[in-house]
Amino acid sequence: MRIFVSCMLRLAVGYLFLACLFLAVIQSEEVLDIFFDVLALEFVENIDDVIYALAKRGFFGKRLRRAAHKTHSFEATGDAKTSVFARRAARFVGFVYFCNAGLMIFGMTYLMIRQDNGEFRCNSVHVGYKGERHLSVQFLALPTLW
Repeated sequence: MRIFVSCMLRLAVGYLFLACLFLAVIQSEEVLDIFFDVLALEFVENIDDVIYALAKRGFFGKRLRRAAHKTHSFEATGDAKTSVFARRAARFVGFVYFCNAGLMIFGMTYLMIRQDNGEFRCNSVHVGYKGERHLSVQFLALPTLW
């Protein structure tokens, strides 16, 4: 049961990371802002791995170094095919993967349809040089073939 809870918490962390990434992309106005936001999110998500590696090398004292080097063994009891909990957990994991795939396919389809309708296209480009006049280029809206 502890392993199941641990796996579900890791799955929740992954979903929260994706949600934060989605919000960072939506709220950012420049590509460099997106890059720095993603970099900060990746740092926060991986900080526990860095702390564990430092503890394993002995940066936080001998006690934590011994604890990091300690090996644990786990032997599962029962048969995974006959256990009711194992069957339910396998169904739940399959359902979660199915929902992930369905959500991603739906999102891609929705964005592609909106893009074909011309919602995410650039209409104009403004270029400014230091001390010179600004150059502005307007694009014509071309009809789609569909």
